[in-house]
Amino acid sequence: MADTVETTEAAPEEKLQGGNYEVIRARLEDDARTLGTLATTLNDRRKEIFGGQELVVVGNERIRTEHNCVPRNIVNVQGRLLLGYNVRFALKKQVVVGDVFSLHQFAQVEEGFDLAATTEGSEFLAESKFLVDFEELYRYYKDARLQTLRIHQGKLLAVFRIGERPEDIRVFRWDATPGEPLRYIDNRGERDHTFPPSHDFDWVKPSRDDHVLGAHSHINILDKVFVETVGGDLTIKIENNTGDGEGIYREPVDDAHQSLDDAEIHYAEVGTLILLAMRPFGEEATRYLVFNTRTHDVKRIDAIGQACVSLPEDHGIIFPGGYYLRNGSSKIFDASPEGLIFKKMIKSPNGEDVLFVFHREDTGHYVILPYNLIRQEVASPIHGHGYTMYDNGQIVVFRAESDEPTKVHPVQIWDTPFTSVEFAASNPVEGGYLGKVGNADLVRGISDVFAIQRSIANLQPSRQIFEDLVAACTRTLDHYHWIGHASVGGLKDAVDHTRRNAELIIDEFEKLQALKRKAEAALTKAKQDQDRVLLDARPDVCTSVQDFMAGMGALREQRGRLITLQDVRLIDRPALDAMEAKVVEQFDAMSQGCVQFLLGDDALAPIQTEITAVEERLDGIERALELEPVTEQMDATGSGLEMLIEVIGGLEVGDPNERTCILENISEVFSQLNRVRAVLEGRRKVLLQSEAKAEFAAQFKLLGQGVSSALAMCDTPEKAEEQLSRLMVQLEELEGRFGEFEEYLEDITVKREEIYEAFESKRQQLLEARQRRVESLHSSGTRILEAIGRRAKSFKEPEKLASYFASDSMVLKLRKLSEQLLELGDSVKGEDLLSKLKSARQNALRGLRDRSDLFVGSGNVLKFGRHQFSVNTQAIELTIVPRGDDMAVHLNGTEFYEVITDPEFVATKTYWKQAVISETPEVYRGEYLAAIMLFAAERNEAGLSIAQLEKDHISEEGLLARVRAFAANRYEEGYERGVHDADAAHILEKVIDLRQTAGLLRFPPVPRAAASLFWAFYDHEADRTAWQRQAQSLSRMQKLLPNPAAVERFGTMLVAAMRPWLEAHAPSFAADITDEDLMVAAEYLSEELAADRARFVLGAQANALLDGLRALLDSHSARQAFDDDMRTLEGRLDARLDLA
Repeated sequence: MADTVETTEAAPEEKLQGGNYEVIRARLEDDARTLGTLATTLNDRRKEIFGGQELVVVGNERIRTEHNCVPRNIVNVQGRLLLGYNVRFALKKQVVVGDVFSLHQFAQVEEGFDLAATTEGSEFLAESKFLVDFEELYRYYKDARLQTLRIHQGKLLAVFRIGERPEDIRVFRWDATPGEPLRYIDNRGERDHTFPPSHDFDWVKPSRDDHVLGAHSHINILDKVFVETVGGDLTIKIENNTGDGEGIYREPVDDAHQSLDDAEIHYAEVGTLILLAMRPFGEEATRYLVFNTRTHDVKRIDAIGQACVSLPEDHGIIFPGGYYLRNGSSKIFDASPEGLIFKKMIKSPNGEDVLFVFHREDTGHYVILPYNLIRQEVASPIHGHGYTMYDNGQIVVFRAESDEPTKVHPVQIWDTPFTSVEFAASNPVEGGYLGKVGNADLVRGISDVFAIQRSIANLQPSRQIFEDLVAACTRTLDHYHWIGHASVGGLKDAVDHTRRNAELIIDEFEKLQALKRKAEAALTKAKQDQDRVLLDARPDVCTSVQDFMAGMGALREQRGRLITLQDVRLIDRPALDAMEAKVVEQFDAMSQGCVQFLLGDDALAPIQTEITAVEERLDGIERALELEPVTEQMDATGSGLEMLIEVIGGLEVGDPNERTCILENISEVFSQLNRVRAVLEGRRKVLLQSEAKAEFAAQFKLLGQGVSSALAMCDTPEKAEEQLSRLMVQLEELEGRFGEFEEYLEDITVKREEIYEAFESKRQQLLEARQRRVESLHSSGTRILEAIGRRAKSFKEPEKLASYFASDSMVLKLRKLSEQLLELGDSVKGEDLLSKLKSARQNALRGLRDRSDLFVGSGNVLKFGRHQFSVNTQAIELTIVPRGDDMAVHLNGTEFYEVITDPEFVATKTYWKQAVISETPEVYRGEYLAAIMLFAAERNEAGLSIAQLEKDHISEEGLLARVRAFAANRYEEGYERGVHDADAAHILEKVIDLRQTAGLLRFPPVPRAAASLFWAFYDHEADRTAWQRQAQSLSRMQKLLPNPAAVERFGTMLVAAMRPWLEAHAPSFAADITDEDLMVAAEYLSEELAADRARFVLGAQANALLDGLRALLDSHSARQAFDDDMRTLEGRLDARLDLA
């Protein structure tokens, strides 16, 4: 029974109008017909050369089995058919191989095909190891049953179900290498029983960044489609517009109150298609939709949730029960796809056909979908409960008529193009050039040409569609080298012609679309205006003659707008005609109603009352501006009365006396209106005369201020002329505004002459300043030219000379000066500098050539015939150079040397060989850099501090960046980046660690001893208290506002106190103390005093020395005598120090 098919083709093009577009569109249609003809001809030739096999049923046969059984699958085993089935035995205890498998012949005979059972070639079913495994299977699993047979990756697999769960299977496997007998392997082939993924793409879940919030929030999918499930329906939109909830597709959801986050949404981009998997909140089933980015169509296809794979060449997608192409065409077959999974894809050797196989494991049902690349369509699906293929392309399909066991099983034999590669290669191919190109490449090319032809035939006009058409033509021309060959028959020219027409139609289509949108917008606005006018202009709502006049005036204006819109291109003229007819009808009704109204008593009384009220108001108006609305009111009333006269004159009134009465009443109102108009005009002139005086004074004052501002803005003669022109325009406007008042014209004339004189003087000053600037620039350029000429003479190679004139800063500066002279308007001097620069280059080049002819080698030897003379061109300069172990005065270019014997200079001999100030034989350059950084940090100089270095030390970047910044500008110290800065950073890291660990032990022992001695025996308590308090205050302030000078002053004060005290109380100790030791001692003492309690630290060596002395005294029993001696010398510090 044939399947009924639901077909959805691309919607027909909406009719578009337009000259150029229609012409080019007709050309494209002609191109499509030409392409179709050429591609069909080429395809027929391809079939003649390579052969073409369609899917055809060549036989319907039946396989007979010994027992009633339910077959599960059929496979090709070395040319024979192996049928697998399940037999239902009620009382049989032991299941044998014949109850599950049977081998049959497959041979074509005159009557059809021979499918009789056979034992030939069945040795693989009689292997002992297999029989043991088979017997154990049915012995230990009473519900064991065959699920399927399959050939997979060179193995024959027999899959048995041994439980209710999907993973409860046992897989027997044989080695089915082609050309060799089948060999049983084992019953552990579960890992071989695999299938490809059900989807050849990944589903992607949108992130929070894709959520677009608004009145109608949605989720942005790749900036191409926007989806949401809020508001009671699932909506698909193609515009990123949250202002409304409209879209191109919608369907209701169960929960109308869900939020944007509640739905579970995934998407996948497959070529030009976007697949959507959406499960609204509270629903069990997931909805699957396909969005076409080219046609903007949406189709719901839930079958893609089970399985979905891409068609070849990005043609679209295929799924159980149907397919969807990128051009919008789709087919959904009636057969239920439930439970089907993707099993395999088989390509024919000719490249034209592809077979997609879907399988349902529980029932054994197969759906085979053949796809043709050239026709881009899927043939009717082939249903069965098993199939197998032969090398010659024949497919045997088993079809069970029911689920009941039977001995007779129908099969179909099909001839197909799905031969094996070896079989296809064995057929000889002759066909000249096309035979060399190959069948597969021809198939792809023909398919692309047919795709172009179909896209034109089913065209849905849009810019994207036309651009895709251009891209398809370009891709076809670029991809297939053979398309231009004579054997193809002019296909290249046809595709190229199609591409050119597609490129032309894009711009025309955009113009047409813009015109159409403009026309639609104008028509929409006209409809809105007309609806409002028709609603207001109705006889039944008019209660006064003013209402009738306003309504008829609005109708007349609306009709005028409609007539004007008739000239808008691509507008809907029938709609305009219908709208105009409604306006005319409404105007006639208003006219009749107005006449009836005017026949009533006092119909014009409201107008007369209004005119009288205006006349009474005129005396109270004190400003001319307030008269403008009154004037407009009188003009509107006059226009309305004129329209009434016109309307009444054009209508048929039954009684002439009534017409005469109405016209006389209107005439009387007109006379009253004209009189009020005359009074109004007189009042306006009076007010204008009084207001003009104050306004002219303000305008004249503003003009004077503008003159001052304009003069200040003039920095060039051209700007002076520009500002003068602007002010003259203002004067002209002022004269035009007050031209009717003669008393102001003289003031304007005088002001004009003043402005002319002021700006002419300003312009002359600017010209003189410009000339002085020009002379200065030209003089500077002349001096640079002289320097360039001297420098150019020093080059010895033409390439370096050319490089100098192309990139040297002095040359570039000269060119910049020339540009500045040109900007100042003196082109003569600017061009003069450039011409002299060019001459200098030419002269230098000639001089270089002359020197190369006269001089030899590096240019220091002059050649005259056979004779050569040395030439010294070095400038005479006095320098100091090393000469042996001494330094000597030397004249460059001479042999004059004189050794320097000055004693003060000779005293500096130790520094003569020191290349940089930062390195000596004893001190490495990196050590010097680390030391000066540490000293600067201790003094809070150069933006450094100890706290900052410690912070950098523990940071991820370390100290290297800080060291490089410190050394960046110390060029004279000669640091190399990456060497000395890196070493200094490592040294600083170690020093900082030691400094943190050592604390105050970082100070040398001698200064610490001096500080300790001074503080221990200094007996002026007032000084001690003041110094300790001052040290603590300085310590606190240094943390907030570092001030090295304050610390230095405090240290100097301590030194001034320490030196005389030490010299007086410990002269022998003071004799060995230097000034530097005292400064360090003062610094150490200030830090000790900054603490709450001074502790005066001792180093490990000092402690060891003290302990050693005590141990020595104790060992000789002299400890008591030593202590007595020290007490005896109390007050004599120097003696006690000597004893210690």
